Amino acid sequence: IVEPLAPEDRTRVAVVDFNGLGLSSDEVMILTDRLRAELVDTGRFTVVERERMNEILSEQGFQQSGLCSTDDCVVEMGRLVGVGSIIAGTFGKLGDTYTVTARLIDVESGEITARASEDCACAVDELLRSMHRVSVLLASRTE
Repeated sequence: IVEPLAPEDRTRVAVVDFNGLGLSSDEVMILTDRLRAELVDTGRFTVVERERMNEILSEQGFQQSGLCSTDDCVVEMGRLVGVGSIIAGTFGKLGDTYTVTARLIDVESGEITARASEDCACAVDELLRSMHRVSVLLASRTE
């Protein structure tokens, strides 16, 4: 369990839509949204809403065709949105196993400062519980 921080001490992050390999775009969107909520619930992060992030990127003229597939693209998005860190990752399915990998990337340096992974030989809806564990792992690795 991680201890929540005072609002002014929380890391301000944006979460880009994760890449999905073997999952539908709706499943990826739902899981990414759950991860955003779970990150807020850790009390360690202030998360920029997806709609606000898209609005800022649009105002800045950021042209994003599909998903950012490189960390450089993700870092540029973080700079435009004005966050210190950005979270990107992948949801995948390999055989009967789902996998989640999340990376916390420092926008200034472009370095991955924390990461969390979880595998689940389960039904896709059980991945919702995995979002809690991934968020706690990321939060604990920012201490």
